[in-house]
Amino acid sequence: MTADQGAQASGELVLRAHGLAKHFPMGGFGRSRKVLRAVDGVSLEISRGETLGLVGESGSGKTTVGRTLIRLYQPTAGTVEFEGRDITRSSGARLRRDARRRMAMVFQNPSTSLNPYMRLGDALTEPLVVHGIGDAAQRRARVAEMLDLVGLDTSMAQRYPQELSGGQRQRIGIARALITDPSLIIADEPTASLDVSVQAQIVNLLDDLQQEFGLAYLFITHDLSLVRHISHRIAVMYLGRLMEVAPAHSLFTEPLHPYSAVLASMHQDREHRIVPNGEIPSPMAPPSGCVFRTRCPIARERCASETPALREAAPGRSVACHFPGELKLDQTAAGARPEPVGLSFADTPSTNEPLRPVSVGSTPRASEER
Repeated sequence: MTADQGAQASGELVLRAHGLAKHFPMGGFGRSRKVLRAVDGVSLEISRGETLGLVGESGSGKTTVGRTLIRLYQPTAGTVEFEGRDITRSSGARLRRDARRRMAMVFQNPSTSLNPYMRLGDALTEPLVVHGIGDAAQRRARVAEMLDLVGLDTSMAQRYPQELSGGQRQRIGIARALITDPSLIIADEPTASLDVSVQAQIVNLLDDLQQEFGLAYLFITHDLSLVRHISHRIAVMYLGRLMEVAPAHSLFTEPLHPYSAVLASMHQDREHRIVPNGEIPSPMAPPSGCVFRTRCPIARERCASETPALREAAPGRSVACHFPGELKLDQTAAGARPEPVGLSFADTPSTNEPLRPVSVGSTPRASEER
């Protein structure tokens, strides 16, 4: 995203979540009852035409946030407002009217998100039938329009998912998300299962669609290079909580939270990286105070006794830290690495990280080989 695109993203508010929590009971009784705190007090906003990236290690609660926002999960606490309506407790016909038609999700694995026994045309028609949109002829026309929009031939409507490549199946997933004319799309690792060249095509397609329709995206990923490339703002999540929310460029050049500094340092040469100790704790037994303190290089006594709230630290920037900006990047580093960066804190680099998607111009008609 360019600076100009970032400025254009400050449109009307599409989604606001405040104090969002999702806890899963894990068995036991009384004092021995165990609860998994997957999401624990998340507050965020997304505006029309904006991409908010959501990053964090596996187990941080990113996917649960997305599914709770779209109301696949009922929130344990907090509120969700969508297009000015409180949908926190909505259900049934009211939920379909107030949210389902205007928000959609693109899933990580296009192979499992499509019914293998349903022709693609029928899979695309299904949301129109559920929401009572158009008659049979209008639905066929809408399906053809969506296929063309995502770069697929209209003849694809007669095929089954297994007859398409992974990239083509993900284009179908995007077409299905768009078919009811949503204002918000939650994309949960939409390129993680795709080949490198196809990743770039899908990213460019999402960018083109956003520019054309003013879509708001919540883009969930563990790929730091990708989220920096596609996002206007980035929310950093750790153990169910937001650590920092900042413009994409600022987060990677001047991070305020120690965990953000850890992530940003992964773009630097190995000798300049900040590698945290140990592994992410269990969300069933999170640390007291700041949840990152057990791995934080600058943790102090206050971090164990007092939970830091997410507060505005600068215009457009919020951070949940008692000592924001104290852990700094090594400014003598040569800068960002040319190779891709995923969320891996091992002492040796990962051998299966995806390459950074690179713009390939206008989105062509899909021709990925299976």
